[in-house]
Amino acid sequence: MTTTSVFDDSLKEFRRSVEITRDVRFQANLRLMKRQRWSSYMISILSLYVIFLSLLPNIFSLNEKDSQILLSCSVILSVFVIFTSIIDGSQNFYHQGELLHRCARKIATVYHKLKNIDPSDVSSHSDLEKLQEEYREILDDCPINHDNMDYTLIKSTKPHLFPRDYEKVWVGWKSFYLRVVYLMLSSSWMVLHVAALIAVSVVVYGVVTAPSGK
Repeated sequence: MTTTSVFDDSLKEFRRSVEITRDVRFQANLRLMKRQRWSSYMISILSLYVIFLSLLPNIFSLNEKDSQILLSCSVILSVFVIFTSIIDGSQNFYHQGELLHRCARKIATVYHKLKNIDPSDVSSHSDLEKLQEEYREILDDCPINHDNMDYTLIKSTKPHLFPRDYEKVWVGWKSFYLRVVYLMLSSSWMVLHVAALIAVSVVVYGVVTAPSGK
């Protein structure tokens, strides 16, 4: 293998790594922005549900036992509101997303410079080394990293960047599978919230429709 061929392979591999990291971090920013937005929606829904539960005794004639059940449901939902609010405040998903977006933009600049490197140029070797150093500095300057689920989504949307993962596998099926995995991972934080809403709704329906609650 000639020196030129080795350099071409190194350039292509580094370009591939830079493109993947750029896309993954852009995706991480979108995911975190969506997480922040949906957390706000979930807090609002839970809070409104607590208010709704507090009004039910004024609408229906409930005995003391049923009123205590509704109070317990309100406490449970209130705990979820507090829990979600604390997580949002401590994690600050919006700020994390901004940091990753800023990092992705810098990486995009490196990628653009890489595309302009001419392998036949004498100075191409030194240019590549400078860009590699710049790339490492950009990664070091970013205090947070993307999540594996972001990597999974990019792997599903750009299979040509991951030829080894798609060997002997139907590309369409593998891509669909990875998208489903990403969807499950990115939405997993809502499972307990939705389960609590459903459970409370079932209990409230039973209390309101029970003969003793009329």
